Amino acid sequence: MMDGKGRFYYSDGAIFDGFMKQDEKHGVASYRWAGDGALGIIRYVRGEPVGEGVRWSADRRRAYRLEAGKKVEKVSLDEAANIRVLEQTQEAHDEAGRSEKRLQEPPV
Repeated sequence: MMDGKGRFYYSDGAIFDGFMKQDEKHGVASYRWAGDGALGIIRYVRGEPVGEGVRWSADRRRAYRLEAGKKVEKVSLDEAANIRVLEQTQEAHDEAGRSEKRLQEPPV
């Protein structure tokens, strides 16, 4: 079972650099797309991309806001720099911990 930080190379040339929890992507990760060399910062919870992220073109002249890992709109480089993926990750982590605690509490 994979837990912790790691770098994964996909057969198509894409690279995932981030955290795993119980064999699932979990937390903030960078992802480099193989086809165009774009770089994204994406937040994952239990294997799924969630919340806001950002993607830069390979030449870093264009940026896009991501929602759940998908491009939503083109944004300025200044706007891209202000997307707060890390803060969202802590909020999601806290919420996941609260949910896990609720599930572990014995019934009354």
